[in-house]
Amino acid sequence: TMSFYAFKPPLVSRGGSVGLVVSAHLAKAGDTGMTAGLIAEVLDLAPSQVSFHLKELEASTLCFAEREGRFMRYRIEPGAVRDLLDFLLADCCQGRRDLCSPALQRLEHNCR
Repeated sequence: TMSFYAFKPPLVSRGGSVGLVVSAHLAKAGDTGMTAGLIAEVLDLAPSQVSFHLKELEASTLCFAEREGRFMRYRIEPGAVRDLLDFLLADCCQGRRDLCSPALQRLEHNCR
């Protein structure tokens, strides 16, 4: 069973929405992954800003990096993302799953 403290660093240190947007782009890229430079270009951010968030995501095990020549390719870690979602939804709305059901249905639909 996961504890809050297992996920505190990625949730607290993402610096608002930038880390979430970086995470979303990695998730969309799937197995292909993305380089920090490509993420920076797509999001129109400074490479150093993207690198900071990628390091935080990597430290939290939500993504991993592999060297490709001079570049690092980042990919989402599906198991860690599933664990995070399980943790966040474990006691969804104090047992009132109907309050969470629209989000859960969208999640289920998007993962097909």
